[in-house]
Amino acid sequence: MVLPTAPPASLSVSQILTEFSIAPATQKRLSNDLFPLVNGTAGATCSLAASFSGTSAPRLYVATSEAGQTASSTNGLTWTAGGTLPSGPTWKAVTVNNTTGLFVAVGDSGAASSTNGNTWTARTIASSGWSSVTCNPNTGVFVAVGAGYESAASSTDGITWIVRTLPTAAFAWSSVTVNSTTGVFFAVAQASSRGATSTDGITWTLSTMPTHAQWFSVACNSTTGIFVAIATNNTDIAARSTDGITWSQTQPPSATWRSVTCNPTTTRFVAIAFFGGAAVSTDGWSWFPYAFPTTGPWSAVTVNQTTGLFVVVGTGDTRAVTSTDSVTWLRNSNLPSSAFWNSVTSQY
Repeated sequence: MVLPTAPPASLSVSQILTEFSIAPATQKRLSNDLFPLVNGTAGATCSLAASFSGTSAPRLYVATSEAGQTASSTNGLTWTAGGTLPSGPTWKAVTVNNTTGLFVAVGDSGAASSTNGNTWTARTIASSGWSSVTCNPNTGVFVAVGAGYESAASSTDGITWIVRTLPTAAFAWSSVTVNSTTGVFFAVAQASSRGATSTDGITWTLSTMPTHAQWFSVACNSTTGIFVAIATNNTDIAARSTDGITWSQTQPPSATWRSVTCNPTTTRFVAIAFFGGAAVSTDGWSWFPYAFPTTGPWSAVTVNQTTGLFVVVGTGDTRAVTSTDSVTWLRNSNLPSSAFWNSVTSQY
């Protein structure tokens, strides 16, 4: 049976049986015999609530480049060139509100939003070198952090932004994530041993990371509550926390780690290295290396929590690699143009 791509709130008995390619005469008998009392009417072809295991529309992967190119994919494998982000900023990161489907991108001097990953509208945000953005789908709150000494910003709709103050003058806040179960945001600074937590994206509290390192990317498992951060200059340093406040150092395989994500359905963290390869952990403590089919350089990883497909994008090429299990990686995905693809996100 092929379900409609955008099912209505309800389907009639006849429509449901038609989806199974059942002939009209048989439909009538089945409707009378098997559905004798639908909404209390004997033998009628009445409205039944349709229940679907899938989603009502394709779930998009969206990738962005520094220069503002965008690309989208419904399966992480076949990509279509999208529109362009507004001119001006050097674009750094993209995220999506998985409740409303709104995509938001941030750059060094701007922000933009899109309902389809293709058509983008510029949004006003203070110029502060924005480098990372995330969203809590339960509250709709977006949070961005930037390279300014105390730079953060929040938005309840991805359109109107208010600048917030981080608790310390750490240079280059590089990454932000959220535990969508508890609502705790965590941001990490690249050039210090500092982090910060917030329950609302407005008021922030200082955290201390276990060592001075160039912390570059952070992710959270919203099922277990575990946060993981990775560093770029210390090739064998990562950090783990259960609350975003108290952190312990861990040791992934030696590599220049660039980006980390987590699928809370399988509790798997995946970190990707700048020059190829992944490290996988289910608890943030023990990490296991897996090879890529090509060397990179790679810049960002995301995962679709419904399908479990990981997608990695890279710089200066149309390259991308994918994995359904985080163990076997395939170069079976090509972006539509050669660009500095530096961020990717997924609806689920």
